[in-house]
Amino acid sequence: MLTVSCKDKLLSKFYIFWLTVQLALPIISTDIYLPSLKEISYFFATDFVHSQDSLTLYFTIFGIVQLFYGSVSDCLGRKPVFALSLTIYIIACLLCAFATTIQVFNIGRCLQAIGSGGAVLVFATIRDLYEGKQAAKIIAYMSAVVAISPLIGPILGSVIQASLSWQWNFIVLAIVGSVLLLLSGTILETKQKTAFSLSFLKQIFSHYQCLFTSKQYLRHALSAAFAFGALFAYVSGAPYVFLNLMEYSSIEFGLIFAVATMGYVLGAFINGQLISRYGTEKLGRVGIFFLVSAGLAMPLFCYLYPLNALAIILPQLVCEFGISVVISTSIAQALQPIPHCAGTGMALIGFFRFIVAGGSSYVAILSENLTTLPLALTVLGCALLSFLFAIKDSTP
Repeated sequence: MLTVSCKDKLLSKFYIFWLTVQLALPIISTDIYLPSLKEISYFFATDFVHSQDSLTLYFTIFGIVQLFYGSVSDCLGRKPVFALSLTIYIIACLLCAFATTIQVFNIGRCLQAIGSGGAVLVFATIRDLYEGKQAAKIIAYMSAVVAISPLIGPILGSVIQASLSWQWNFIVLAIVGSVLLLLSGTILETKQKTAFSLSFLKQIFSHYQCLFTSKQYLRHALSAAFAFGALFAYVSGAPYVFLNLMEYSSIEFGLIFAVATMGYVLGAFINGQLISRYGTEKLGRVGIFFLVSAGLAMPLFCYLYPLNALAIILPQLVCEFGISVVISTSIAQALQPIPHCAGTGMALIGFFRFIVAGGSSYVAILSENLTTLPLALTVLGCALLSFLFAIKDSTP
């Protein structure tokens, strides 16, 4: 590993800012166009559910590509892989913006997921540059900033939709990607190139073998994945519920979506404040309690108060608080027994999270009917599975 000392504070802050935007890009790439899904379905003369296929495709492909980016960057270095991923991302955004059929649009979203996959290298880059408490402090700062992006994305997207058109959401993303690509020429290379050899492949295989034989790693990784699935069931189902069933405007949807997301931001903040005092295990139990309680409440409220926005928003606000805590504590506990292959462990966790997110987003919109119950029941199902993996017997 090549350790780089960032003596120039201005350069260091610029680099961290660049990495933070790169880390937030996959989330903003989805949240920014959620308020426009109804208009997209009209534009392509398709039904609302088929326009949401782009969400499922994005989550699934983004989960898969994470498994490859880490290994490739270990061989070629971080900088060229960042540049390649951003180039793919820009092309994909423009393809989405100028698509004339829903099929071309979905291909663009698939390519966008591949381009966004470079974000998985951000934490690896931080580990290249910093160590110990300094690395932890920077990661905490970056995570706090990224936690706000689900608040910004839908509001920004709804404003763009109302003032311009849905295509401009992707043009704006292409501009952001272009700026990141231009600035990538000034960033440091933090990883020495290594030869792609048989021994390297053997090391990767041994790392995955270690991960799949660690019960503690697997159960906490899957608990985090299903908590993430509960989050993205809402991300996928909310546009259909609020825009199509309840007929809110794109501006109103952006604000409604942001309200529930405040629970996630609050959870991230409280977790950061209390984790050193109470530890991951205790806080994890608290997160699971809020996640399951809100998951149980949502179907009940939706049954008692059909087509009432508060029946979804209030439970989801609490649910996202629990999701935020569960994800962070579960990942920390999953990585605890595998310090020698933490990078591969994070890549596999990312794979689990987005594969589950792809499945939950598909199920949440599978039943196109006049009720909010499919969304609520999908959130509940993911919450219960997260709970079951969290409490599963952890004896080695």
